[in-house]
Amino acid sequence: AEELEEAAEAAEASARAAGLPDDGGVPRDLRLQALQARAEADAEEVAWKRSVHTVKEAQQTRDLGYDQEARRYACLALGNLCMSVASHACLLEAGLLEAMRGALLVQDLETRFNAAFCLNKLCISDKAGQWDAIGAAGLVMPLVRLVREPDEESRTLGMAVLRRVTATVPENRHEALECGILLPRVLGDAVACRSPEARREAVSLLAHLSTTHRARRLIANSACLMPLLELASSPDPETSRNALGALANLAEDAETHRHLIFKAAALPPLIKLMRSKMLSIVRESSRAVANLLVNWHSHPVLMRA
Repeated sequence: AEELEEAAEAAEASARAAGLPDDGGVPRDLRLQALQARAEADAEEVAWKRSVHTVKEAQQTRDLGYDQEARRYACLALGNLCMSVASHACLLEAGLLEAMRGALLVQDLETRFNAAFCLNKLCISDKAGQWDAIGAAGLVMPLVRLVREPDEESRTLGMAVLRRVTATVPENRHEALECGILLPRVLGDAVACRSPEARREAVSLLAHLSTTHRARRLIANSACLMPLLELASSPDPETSRNALGALANLAEDAETHRHLIFKAAALPPLIKLMRSKMLSIVRESSRAVANLLVNWHSHPVLMRA
């Protein structure tokens, strides 16, 4: 094709030099042959690329034991189906949680994201007992792993599911703690990140975790404490209320007081928030201060404030 095109271009140049029309010295068949050869070459290149892509996909399918793209869309389809609460009991009976556990354990982040999307839609209701069932199916650990991902959307979705399943199920809270949810690169990073949605989910999850007695000392001694105190003054009412709720829960344990009163210097900002115009924030900040006042070391701080 290239040789024919070069011959046609040379003939055109000769024709122009002789003062003939552009195609005067170029046999029409030569130009047509060049165009046809180029079209055939392009078609062969496209076919080759497709065959290479097909071979790679086939190899990947053999290595994984399933088609990766099909699995992604299957998780997404099930997530869309879970938007209907009426479908939840049927899907649980059909083995949805086992399938989502398998999807959450693969390396492909998009598959894991879509699986978490499905579980998040499944958790919009607990009528079928799915919050307890998710923990029993061994899904807390892979969800904590998802929260470790640097991708903020994946992290936020993982926290959204954990927030729901830890709300009323103590076993799920204990398992999340065992899986390292409070490690600096897990929830600690999420609380301090820039995404408002991620911060909102993080403080809400901490509020649920802090209802467990064992978690309170762990949170007070973790990388989450200082960002949590900062978010208590967030302009977002939901973030502020949940952060204050978590701090108030922590203050119910006297062993957290030295962290809250001295390390974090939590009393002055909490007292300031008691003057808020929003009743929910006044309630939670007042509860936190009341719990800290059990410790007599907090009294001089209060008097100075």
